[in-house]
Amino acid sequence: MSSSSVNTSTWSGLTFQNQKCKCDKLAAVKISESKRNKHKLYYTCEDQTCDFFSWCLPTSNVPHSIPKVSPAVFEDDVRNIKYLLEHLIDELKNTDEKAQRLRHNVQHLNVLLVRGIFLVCVLFVILLGLKKGIIADVCLLCPRKKGMFFPFSF
Repeated sequence: MSSSSVNTSTWSGLTFQNQKCKCDKLAAVKISESKRNKHKLYYTCEDQTCDFFSWCLPTSNVPHSIPKVSPAVFEDDVRNIKYLLEHLIDELKNTDEKAQRLRHNVQHLNVLLVRGIFLVCVLFVILLGLKKGIIADVCLLCPRKKGMFFPFSF
């Protein structure tokens, strides 16, 4: 890059303007190596004493191969991002509500399971007691039908 006395640099017909970092020093221009922004130019603090960062955007003489983007395009992008974000927030709320209902249902199922196991145990003890004659003393004979009994008295 070449510098001129008006704080601008020109390269391949593109004009860039120098920027100062937060340290009030002339910012360094570097080339991004990240996958997402590979080969894009950016400004950063030369001494790395501050966290200054800015993309290098051409200021004039933009060739036809690099399309100019109007602010309306950015506004549409922002609007779309906001819509998607709101949609994701709604989905997250719905998922959270479903998870709370599932937790509540699991708690009820656990209570029913414990009660069911308790009832099975009680019935097992009663049947075992009847079979061995332990509960026979507690049972009453039905006065109308001999041989039939009802456990416990009414």
